[in-house]
Amino acid sequence: MLGERLEKFLQEQKKRLVKLDEMENTWNSKMIRSDVGKQFGEILYENTINWLRSKEAYRALSDEYILLNQPGVIDETTFTLSTDAPTFTTQMLPLVRKVYSRLAALDLVSVQPLKAPTGYIYYLNKRYGDTYASDSITAGDRLDTEKGTTYAQSSERGTIREINLQMTRKLVEATTDKLKADWSLEAEQDFRSQYGIDVETELVPELADEITRELNKRLLTALLNGAAHTVNWNPTNYLPGDTDTLSRRAYRRGIYDAVIDAQAWVMANKKVDSGMVDWWLIMSPATWARFAKLENQNINNIVIDRQSAINQRYEGVLNGIFKVYVWDYMSDTTILLGINGKNWKFAVGYYAPYIPLYTSPKYIINSDFSQFARGAMARYAYGVLPETSTGSTNNGLVRINISSS
Repeated sequence: MLGERLEKFLQEQKKRLVKLDEMENTWNSKMIRSDVGKQFGEILYENTINWLRSKEAYRALSDEYILLNQPGVIDETTFTLSTDAPTFTTQMLPLVRKVYSRLAALDLVSVQPLKAPTGYIYYLNKRYGDTYASDSITAGDRLDTEKGTTYAQSSERGTIREINLQMTRKLVEATTDKLKADWSLEAEQDFRSQYGIDVETELVPELADEITRELNKRLLTALLNGAAHTVNWNPTNYLPGDTDTLSRRAYRRGIYDAVIDAQAWVMANKKVDSGMVDWWLIMSPATWARFAKLENQNINNIVIDRQSAINQRYEGVLNGIFKVYVWDYMSDTTILLGINGKNWKFAVGYYAPYIPLYTSPKYIINSDFSQFARGAMARYAYGVLPETSTGSTNNGLVRINISSS
């Protein structure tokens, strides 16, 4: 009976969250978020429920339910799907939704959930079918990295050249992040009696926030390391005669010129037209201040409230082109430019969640039962999609260095 009730509750909770995802996705279609589709969220919820069906997790659910089902706490005959559900259960799937909906990965890279701890992510490759030496083309070269000037030409009874479609797959394995929050029995008693604060309720969301922050930092590091090109801009390299304020203010507009140079490099080397992708910039608050102080810069942030997440903030669209994300842990001397599009060749990286968040029930961590803890775990794969099988960089990523050297 208990198992049926818990299973029913989890399934009802999943349906409710999937419906929220659909509603939010419709609303966000006019905003900045990339498509957080029904299938994506549903897979993550189902992965979590599958784990909750395991012996270890189910035992924790059962123990908590039995504890709360004592007389005067919960009457089993009136057990509902929301207010009477154990804390462990009611927090689990909503926390999963909280984590993935606040990840920068959804706006920056390709997202493909895993249904197992290891699995494949897929993307299409379009390749030349044969070698054409006069254009330095070798059979197997990708169409977006080479361009045959006479590849499609053929004389009467000439050889018809060919191109092929290949489904490329990359084997990935989910890594594991773990974190715990602990507190004493005395602290729990004092916070509750003196301030009306539940220590556990306050700490569990912080676990989710820290897991989210860690993933964002890892993904940012991977994207920075995967940038195929660098553009430099010196903020103090004035001409000798530029001693007045107006001249130096005009010079500082060069930071936007550096962004345009980075965009032009991507367009030339990624073979992409500007309108085919979303362009994004990641920078620190101090660097963003440089743009905010420039004259004739159009920053469109009217269509959405500033999206605040974990150490990151969406500022709007710069000059109708670049979505700007401000990250607190980004260096003041670096801007990262990238692209994201639905076409296969416009993915610069990937995020493949398996279990986006699991939080353990409350447990005792010392012999005199006076110290409690709850743990959090996330399992996912992430990385850059290189241009070649032996490479490590992507032509859709460019670093802009701000340096006085």
